[in-house]
Amino acid sequence: MEISTNSLKSKITRFFDKMDYIDRKLYGKRLQYFIIAFLICIYIGPEIDNFISTDGHQEVLFTGISNLLLFAFVFVSTFAWIGSWRDDDGNWTWERTKFKIHSYYESFNEAKRQYMNHAKYEKMYFAAKSIIMAALIMKSIVIVFQIIIFVIMPFGFSPDNSELFVLNLDNYWSVVLFTSLFLFLYIFSKDKSYKKRLFSDLLKIFNLKLITEIEKISINNSPNSISKYNYVYNMKDNLHLTEAKSIYKHHLIEKVLDVLNGWNPNSADKEYMYQDRLFKRLKKALPESNIQTEVPLELEYNGKGRADIVIDNLIMLELKRDATTGAIDRAKGQLEKYSNAWKSGPIFLVLFDFDYEKANDSFRNTMNDFMIKDKLVGTVLVRERKN
Repeated sequence: MEISTNSLKSKITRFFDKMDYIDRKLYGKRLQYFIIAFLICIYIGPEIDNFISTDGHQEVLFTGISNLLLFAFVFVSTFAWIGSWRDDDGNWTWERTKFKIHSYYESFNEAKRQYMNHAKYEKMYFAAKSIIMAALIMKSIVIVFQIIIFVIMPFGFSPDNSELFVLNLDNYWSVVLFTSLFLFLYIFSKDKSYKKRLFSDLLKIFNLKLITEIEKISINNSPNSISKYNYVYNMKDNLHLTEAKSIYKHHLIEKVLDVLNGWNPNSADKEYMYQDRLFKRLKKALPESNIQTEVPLELEYNGKGRADIVIDNLIMLELKRDATTGAIDRAKGQLEKYSNAWKSGPIFLVLFDFDYEKANDSFRNTMNDFMIKDKLVGTVLVRERKN
């Protein structure tokens, strides 16, 4: 029985690891792929079938294939999200689950507070975007149910009832879609600047930018800029803060460093607790930025990793609180791998519960090597260990 249970756990772990691997390939383009797959399902697939259909015979081949592709996308995304609830060792724990639920609850409350503080048309614009996404999700649910009812589970539902159920959902999603379109038209009639705003948002979704932020980032590593502090910066020391800003010259980096300078977190037993707290702190301090956690990375030799926090797809923060020798060596190796994979901007190793002198001595050579290689990697200490 024990062997059977362990075998089942191993299979479940491999399944979620596989979903996670596929999901990593989609990172940064999930919404883009979702919209493309949605349009193929709704318009392109059916139109191709209509074009190749003959009198008395309606083709459904391309409609079916496009529906299956969207179903696969939703399937992978859903189980990859479930897998992200595992801890660093790949295990599900009640403690981790509670913290995840609390984090989502806090994020919802923060979004709600920001929404209530918006002006009238800003609220309407936010609502219109949310409603149109709800419409796309509802239609996707319809397609998923169609696959489940008619392909995966052909028995258990009578055709009449299942068709009526799907038809009702189809009607609802159409109403929701037209509601969002009406809101957009109303907003545009009152304030034409929102047309440019929507166009800009669409460009961001499809990664259509003429100039990327990374082109503006530079590091000042000339001999005159290097001081005894340039290996590890203590964020509670204003001299260190000034030094760090003079090295990493970018407005977003300066904002992030200011957030770390003004943040005084309470002690936490787990690394992910600091991660969730910092995520909420950044979301509040940088409301215009896109801040994500557990961002998948493709490493060399088919390796895999997840960045703790990523800001605007530009700045990576990797958090560590274990000051043991083994953990420090693993952190150095992780930084080397991540720096080879992350080409968007700087990586900051963010330390908690470290003695500053030990941190500076431990990471001195590593940070110096990164600087020689012109890699944007730095180390900052946010919470110093209390003796």
